[in-house]
Amino acid sequence: DNDDNGENEKKASSGQCGTRNTGNRFAGRIGLRCRFCKHIPETLRPRLSTIYPETLGGIYRACSVRFQKRHLKECQFVPDVIRDDLEDRKDNASRGSKNYWVESALMKGFRDSDDGKGIVFCPVV
Repeated sequence: DNDDNGENEKKASSGQCGTRNTGNRFAGRIGLRCRFCKHIPETLRPRLSTIYPETLGGIYRACSVRFQKRHLKECQFVPDVIRDDLEDRKDNASRGSKNYWVESALMKGFRDSDDGKGIVFCPVV
């Protein structure tokens, strides 16, 4: 039950679901972060521990290529059981189509930002 008194719909129709100009280039944007090394100071984390896809269409590449193929190989904080499971699935399963990832993100309330420089959360459009 989402009792927001229509606030999400008002935000969506007024364009308030975009990035904020705070001086931080990632402010208001949706990022994906490794749950296994997020507690480590940023300067000590393996590369690509946090990624910010620029569009909904970029989620597939960000997750399947940049994160799974690069970060997970380097992150010593990923438990062996998770690493083994991902390795087993690599040969047996499809990651889904790019369109599937886009549609799933839309259903969860994610949108491309108005300025085209990231993904924002805006549940009602």
